[in-house]
Amino acid sequence: MKKIRIYAGILILAAVCLGAWAQQTADEKLFQEAKLLIFDEKWETAQAKLEEFLDKYPQSAFFPQALYYKAKCLEEREKDREALAAYKDYLRLRDKNKNLAEDAEGSVIEIAFRFYEKGDKSHLGEIEERLESPSKVVRYYAAIKLSFVKEKAMASRGIPILKKIIREERDPE
Repeated sequence: MKKIRIYAGILILAAVCLGAWAQQTADEKLFQEAKLLIFDEKWETAQAKLEEFLDKYPQSAFFPQALYYKAKCLEEREKDREALAAYKDYLRLRDKNKNLAEDAEGSVIEIAFRFYEKGDKSHLGEIEERLESPSKVVRYYAAIKLSFVKEKAMASRGIPILKKIIREERDPE
């Protein structure tokens, strides 16, 4: 009788482990399908797969990356308002990837500047806010973008960062 309980316990444990493995495989498979579409620059189809993924697997370890890539798809499809919101959602996550976060910050700056170029100055604060970023890459990019703003008062807010770049950076890039 004791052996039967042990075997039953092992079988139950194996079933639970297999179920968890199958779940992990399903979310990873869907995520990989979406990434392949991104690499093929099939932005609309990739976005649909990512939205399906985000709906089905909110607890997945791939969730943060999927949210980032959804924002990238929206940006590539020139849906700037939605892309900006998705990037900001990604940046609010605690378990985001440092490199993807830096890229997302750069995209926020770029999208905000596109809004400015179209006459919407309300997004300049997104760029100005990134002058205080802990990432020097983000700070530098924000300062450089602000230098293209026609309004001198706003453009001048990046000057201290630009001076620091000239003073401290030795890399020709």
